[in-house]
Amino acid sequence: ARRKFRKAVEIDPNRPPIWQQIVTIDSQLSDFQAMKADSQEAMELFPQLPIFYLFNGIALIQSENYDDAIETLNTGKNLVVDDNQILAQFYSSLGDAFHSSEEHSKSDNAYEMALKLEPKNVIVLNNYAYYLSIRGIELDKAEKMAKKANDLSPNVASFQDTYGWVLFKKENYQNALFWVNEALK
Repeated sequence: ARRKFRKAVEIDPNRPPIWQQIVTIDSQLSDFQAMKADSQEAMELFPQLPIFYLFNGIALIQSENYDDAIETLNTGKNLVVDDNQILAQFYSSLGDAFHSSEEHSKSDNAYEMALKLEPKNVIVLNNYAYYLSIRGIELDKAEKMAKKANDLSPNVASFQDTYGWVLFKKENYQNALFWVNEALK
């Protein structure tokens, strides 16, 4: 499918939905180098469309190029108009980039903004809970978020594992063992 979409943009490069399909396929294939290049080209063609900045920022995070990711995500975030879902994705990705850069207060603020926009975003709830727990801070808050992620999306091993880890960090070993065993199942 990606080859066909690339052929389509060779014929007519001025179609944002086709570019979006290309970078979506890049993402689904975990081809982050292609995603970075394709989204960069799309950003140059359509500098007003935030979605390509989001894909580019995510690709830059995957390439461990956090400073450029933060810059790209902030630029794209400022282009979002009346779309809380995509804005939450920008903040979530900024949280990931800041966390990887060990800028924890900025990471926490970005995750808080994402949750303000989408309080039931299970990925943000899980990741934010995990990052707080590995830092050993705000463990009660981390526990509530990890529990909420499991309540909203039950039987997801990575969410169960995070909940078990948070409980372990709180020295609630019996419940931690239960949740880790659930994740292993």
